[in-house]
Amino acid sequence: MAINALIDFGTDFAELLEQWTGTRAGEGADNAEGVYVPGVATALSFMAMPPQPVNQNDLVMDEGGEFRRSIVKTYTPATLLINDRVTYADTLYEVHQIDVRQPLGSYQKVYLVKVQNDN
Repeated sequence: MAINALIDFGTDFAELLEQWTGTRAGEGADNAEGVYVPGVATALSFMAMPPQPVNQNDLVMDEGGEFRRSIVKTYTPATLLINDRVTYADTLYEVHQIDVRQPLGSYQKVYLVKVQNDN
């Protein structure tokens, strides 16, 4: 592959990608009585790299100024959205931040926060 060629992430790294599942919240709306009705969640199934620890360049700070502790990153050719809930190896994560890597090829670097209590 030429240095200046775009990366086909799904093909070039196919042997590193594994199956993930998840849900995307549907858009809710107010009914005729003005009561909010949540939208129907959509099931997700996509390929991504296994979760990886973040490094000092990836650390995410909360609004209160503290670093998140239960955060990992993954890379995927899929299109994820903030607040999607995804599962890998029976661990539930929520999409916290997304960096789209368009110049190198169409893929996302996704930061995930482990969901501690699913209430």
